[in-house]
Amino acid sequence: SQAHDEARHFYVMHDYLALLGEVPTVLGPATRRVLEGTLRATSLTRQLMGMQLMIEPMALTLFQLVRERRLEPVLSELLAYYERDEARHVALGVLHLPRLLNGMALPEAMRLWRWEFAEYWAQIEMLRELEPHFRALGIDPREVVEVGRTKQVRANQLLMEALGYDLEHTRLLVRFFDARAEWEFPTVARSNFSARARNALGKLGATTFRTAGDTGAADALAVAGGLERFMTTASEGGSPLS
Repeated sequence: SQAHDEARHFYVMHDYLALLGEVPTVLGPATRRVLEGTLRATSLTRQLMGMQLMIEPMALTLFQLVRERRLEPVLSELLAYYERDEARHVALGVLHLPRLLNGMALPEAMRLWRWEFAEYWAQIEMLRELEPHFRALGIDPREVVEVGRTKQVRANQLLMEALGYDLEHTRLLVRFFDARAEWEFPTVARSNFSARARNALGKLGATTFRTAGDTGAADALAVAGGLERFMTTASEGGSPLS
């Protein structure tokens, strides 16, 4: 079972780190926020969505990238086993989520989408928090973002294949995730704010960008409006995707 796998992962890694004399005692606040967002979720649907389609693919990413660096032979061998287990856990979500999602009422689905958006947003904060650790290991944070995104998108594709139809809100989630990732982990110099903003808006589908000083700010307003619309709760009526 997954619970047994995770317990084994914890104790094996704990013992490995204890032998090295370095066992972490606390999580960073952003990392804790991501984990608690799923662990404290109030429904099985959110728990499966959060753990199997968000956290597990990101864990797979971190295990893969650390293993590929061959930083330490024993660790690399351990992580190969971890990856195998985590891939199976993703399949668990793909297997059980269709039954929970089919027939879900629109207000409930909207609350789920809003929660899902907040969790993806929190993952970016977590990756920023972990950035110094990635760099210490010789891992480019941008690679973490791109590999993690690919795995999460693939997990959602598998879910949609199992459902037999597309989840349209997923495309919007991916666009916002890509835009935020482009801003936080830019492909240009961090000091080049205009290029960062232009690239981030491009990920949202905005084809033009007006720099400071221009009278028009339609693109920025459209992005802000889209975000506000997406975060609207079900009680306010209307679909955020309409």
